[in-house]
Amino acid sequence: RAFTRIAERTGRPSIIVMDRGTMDGKGYLPEPGMWEAILEKHNLDEEYLLDRYDAIVHLVTAADGAAEHYKSGNVRDDNGNLVFR
Repeated sequence: RAFTRIAERTGRPSIIVMDRGTMDGKGYLPEPGMWEAILEKHNLDEEYLLDRYDAIVHLVTAADGAAEHYKSGNVRDDNGNLVFR
């Protein structure tokens, strides 16, 4: 809610860009019921979390399907230094 308040205070149309959404956390919780407990603790529900989005943009790395063009492991960088990628 803090980012929304900041955007509102500018008095101008605003776009808030996030790398991850709040709902992403649901998929990483180790125990059933934890998600519901978090929502209850913060007085939230999934409908509110989802209604905050006007759009979702899914980006895919340029490396997807082009692994042969990328180096990994012990390699040399552009300056000739040995690095691990």
